Amino acid sequence: MKPALSDTLDDHLRNHGFLLGETGWMLAPAFDVNPNIDKDDHVLNIDDTDNRSDLRTVISTASFYGLSHAQAVDVVESVVAVVDDWQACARSVGLSNADIAGTQGAFSAHTCCRALSIKLLPV
Repeated sequence: MKPALSDTLDDHLRNHGFLLGETGWMLAPAFDVNPNIDKDDHVLNIDDTDNRSDLRTVISTASFYGLSHAQAVDVVESVVAVVDDWQACARSVGLSNADIAGTQGAFSAHTCCRALSIKLLPV
């Protein structure tokens, strides 16, 4: 989902990492997440047919991952809250203001999706 909230669009199958934990292999929470400010669409589809950054599409795939609609909305809201704080996080690890400004455009999808996230709650 992170790619739907930032312009990390180079999401091909080799950009997924796994971690071996005590209970077996699991998908890495983050792997090769450099933003792309010069691309418009994802390499991989979000669902069976759509590669656009749209949280409604992300939520519609909840059953692919064994999640209910409500659980998917909770995950989206959690990730949105983390991405909301991206600039402070970037500063905390030493990125300069110039680097942050240069990366700002990569979060344009997040700005758009953030406004939509309020409308994702079940009716």
